Amino acid sequence: MPTIRLDIEGMTCSHCLNAVNKALHAVPGARVESVQIGRAVINTAADGPTAATLADAVSKAGYRATAAVDAP
Repeated sequence: MPTIRLDIEGMTCSHCLNAVNKALHAVPGARVESVQIGRAVINTAADGPTAATLADAVSKAGYRATAAVDAP
């Protein structure tokens, strides 16, 4: 099961956490592992949503998300 990590800008409080969590849970095929201020971890099926799809859902909730780049 692929894991997608998102860096999210603009989150400052529990309301932000709830809004992002709700937006990600609404994406078909996304299994939200965790949402914290500034980041989210989502598991997907092989044919599940892409990082761009998940970032778009977060954007529609009012925040800016980009796929996290893991340091080597």
